[in-house]
Amino acid sequence: MTTIPPGSVDHQPPAAESAQSGRRPPWHGAFIVAVMLGSVGLFIRYVVKNVGANYYDESYYVVVAERILKGGLWGLREDLRTYLYPLLLALAKLLFGASPASKVLISIFQYVGFLCALRLAATTSVKVTGNRAAGYLVFAAGALNPYLVQATTLFLTDILAACLVACAFVKLLFGDLERRRDCLWATLPFAAAAMVRPASAVFIPIALLGLVVRRLVEPIRLRPVLVGFALSLAFFVPQLHMNVAQFKHWTPMIHVSLYQLQSHEAVRCLKFRGVVIPGEAPPLCSTNSLTPKPFQSMQELAVKAPLAFSLTAATHVFGAIDWGYVDTYITDYYPKGRLAASLLLHTTWFLTAVGFVRFLRQRRKLPPGNSAMLLFLAAAIVMDLGFLAMTQVESRFGYPVFLMALPFLGFALSRPWPSRKATVGIAASWLLWVGISTALSFWIDATTGRIHWIAHLW
Repeated sequence: MTTIPPGSVDHQPPAAESAQSGRRPPWHGAFIVAVMLGSVGLFIRYVVKNVGANYYDESYYVVVAERILKGGLWGLREDLRTYLYPLLLALAKLLFGASPASKVLISIFQYVGFLCALRLAATTSVKVTGNRAAGYLVFAAGALNPYLVQATTLFLTDILAACLVACAFVKLLFGDLERRRDCLWATLPFAAAAMVRPASAVFIPIALLGLVVRRLVEPIRLRPVLVGFALSLAFFVPQLHMNVAQFKHWTPMIHVSLYQLQSHEAVRCLKFRGVVIPGEAPPLCSTNSLTPKPFQSMQELAVKAPLAFSLTAATHVFGAIDWGYVDTYITDYYPKGRLAASLLLHTTWFLTAVGFVRFLRQRRKLPPGNSAMLLFLAAAIVMDLGFLAMTQVESRFGYPVFLMALPFLGFALSRPWPSRKATVGIAASWLLWVGISTALSFWIDATTGRIHWIAHLW
């Protein structure tokens, strides 16, 4: 008897063979062209809208970039931001000065990186589902997402860090770690993401745990990956040098602990957003009315008021996946596209959840390695959401969750197709989810005391 090794073509899902054969459906070209036209159209729209001004955190990154240009990277003194993203802005300004062209260049760089991350997520979805159509769905769901495309046109770290983290996880869990290039892609982006956006450092221990899990289910060599992680330490050297030289503080991260401040503000504020409406105060906080009295931190709230803590943490998690207004900085409290964009986003989340459930039902038919890595990817998403539950959340904090969850979206198209009865149940569940999520989203808006959708629509 011939033993079929796990992970071989014969051991994969029914559609895997055709997916790996390289044959593309006849509508491949038209579909890609249509998606890219829509995505590039969105990108151009938001570049035109955002290129003329920088707000709040954007302006601060520009200031840090100018310090780098004046005093050099090794002379930088900055206690709230890591160096890598301002360094990228400094390089753009070195080429184009203070002209809008520097923002256009960074926007193009971030948008191309975003498309590369989507392509990697799409190919991974095809690999694990054995269904080429899954890849098209994944790519379209990301490329036509107005929230994410809009984010690529800002001087903000969130989308770039999210793309780096998502690419690194895909390579670490599903890449060929016998290849040097895959090992570097599986390790270096985690450190780069941490130096772009400090909160991304939370993914580094999760990645190391993922490496251990993969080693337990596959006979991979650890040495090349560990070498990659060792090389990634170079990203921390400039930050460590600055902290020691400027603040006498031996840390490779930022000098100031933002987590303590975030934990304190998380008790008071269910969700935070920025406003650029004339006459309106810039900070927009959804006041937390779920706590019986003021507390100093989420940890104290958990000990003294467990129910209030659970409700607050759950609202933070929902706030991370409910992005509400498309514009990161709100320019209009009542934009016409607010509801349509939310429906698109929550439909994507719903289909991703459907895909995850279908994966759980089919996981025994998948190669053991793929099944275990997908389960770990889901666990990594839960761990990140647990971290966000303890902080003052903003919509953009959920970008890594969205990109990491995309491989599960492809399972929504996996066969066998649901029966008619199951399809009716799925449709009813979608309507319920959309209704609940929309109600919660508008309730969070109402808790700001400045957004009154019912009065506006009435």
